[in-house]
Amino acid sequence: MKLLSNDIMPAIGKLNRDNKLEFVKRLLIEEMTSDKMDSLLELLLDAMKLVFVFNGEFRKNINTFSARYTFRIGSNGTGATIIFKPIKAIRYGRMIVENEPLDNADVSVNFESGKAMAEFLFSPNPDIFGALLDNKLSFSGNLNYLFKFAYMAKHLPKALGIPLPA
Repeated sequence: MKLLSNDIMPAIGKLNRDNKLEFVKRLLIEEMTSDKMDSLLELLLDAMKLVFVFNGEFRKNINTFSARYTFRIGSNGTGATIIFKPIKAIRYGRMIVENEPLDNADVSVNFESGKAMAEFLFSPNPDIFGALLDNKLSFSGNLNYLFKFAYMAKHLPKALGIPLPA
């Protein structure tokens, strides 16, 4: 997979909590309203990492959750691996993002494009069968994990105060 740039997190390292969230919120809005949405996966994951840290309600989604995901966008192979694992000692979950694909992911998802990913993840009712039939996504593994990630992704804009179209 092509490496994600990781430019965003170091760039906001010295900002305070509210400014970090506002910065990522603006970038995410800009990306969600663009035509290509080439950086949507990276921004989505960076936003998730921040919101998990700062928002206790959102963090409840991963407190006891354990799963391994591999996402790819388009034919160029841009993507990431996301690992969620609980840490029993502190009763919080952890989200780890890596650039290498996992052979043993619980679910591997290939989206046709960033736009196809956004249409699926931010839909009020994600239509997995329609997306499969239209070749907008393909997957292998446990479909329940894909729906769990879609749930978290759909609630991320709300946690950041970003209105989604109905």
